[in-house]
Amino acid sequence: MNFSNFRTKYFPLLSAATALLFVGLFFMFYQLVFSAMYDILDEQNRRLLSRLASTITDTQTDLERETKVLYASRSVRKRMSAVANSGPDIEVASKLRSSVRSWSKNIGNEHYRGITYLDIHTQPIVSVDLSERDPDSALLPTPAILSNAQTPAHAAPSVLRSWARMRTPHASATSVILDDSTKVLRTIHDISDRRTGAVTGFVGIDRPLEKVISWVREPDKHMVVFESKTGSIVFDSDEYSRSGTALSQYYPYLAINLPEETSSDQSGYRIVVTDDREYLISRIALDNPAWTLAIRLDIETYVEKHRTQGIALIIASILFVVVAGTSIYVL
Repeated sequence: MNFSNFRTKYFPLLSAATALLFVGLFFMFYQLVFSAMYDILDEQNRRLLSRLASTITDTQTDLERETKVLYASRSVRKRMSAVANSGPDIEVASKLRSSVRSWSKNIGNEHYRGITYLDIHTQPIVSVDLSERDPDSALLPTPAILSNAQTPAHAAPSVLRSWARMRTPHASATSVILDDSTKVLRTIHDISDRRTGAVTGFVGIDRPLEKVISWVREPDKHMVVFESKTGSIVFDSDEYSRSGTALSQYYPYLAINLPEETSSDQSGYRIVVTDDREYLISRIALDNPAWTLAIRLDIETYVEKHRTQGIALIIASILFVVVAGTSIYVL
């Protein structure tokens, strides 16, 4: 078989194979470009998450050191055991309130907004607003004191009413909006009996949210902080009302394949499609507190235009190869 016959007979197949290889190379280059873009976006997200994680970890250390006396001291545990055995009364509530005020003077108020003690049924016994918005003269009775038919105890209305709106008082941390629109991060600790170890009540500690999670809202970014073990939402940058609810109820894709270890050294990201939009998910898991921080980035705003241009370039390249191959074959 001479070369001219071979060229005439097999040229269409060679042209098709060459065209497929050429198009494949374009697709690979197209994917590499967008993969590089996703890596850059993920790196930006992870730097932001790392800064937030550092602040959260530092404030958690301060919280544990400064507030341990509010739930682990002998006097508090003794009083809460009395509440568990006999029910709350004005004397216990007043002593708890006085101890909070004394603690506040020693520690300073700028990092704390309110302290609330609750009985075993998560009914507030006494709440103290550490800001100047609720002066002592405006304090109201708590439901637990009233239900026990005792003289009304002291309760700060702005802090107290926020407990009635909480969905899960047993959650260890949740974001709450007070009546004056102040956003606080509420951390709840068990209080146990010194002898039996049985839980006798709880203390809720409110901190200004921006001092713990200093998130600045951006139109294309959505941040969710949730407890790694329970999946309970601690903070939702778009919907504060979802705090305290299950992550799987609103963001099931954030709970898939969570790393067991701290992921600050873990690279990579996930691309998910929900609500007909494509999102890039970046996450970091913390040890203390045991939270996972996740950013959902709407990548449509970054890649939609470039994706259209890339597809148009690939189509143009295919047409070029087809026209060129046909022209050479005809000639």
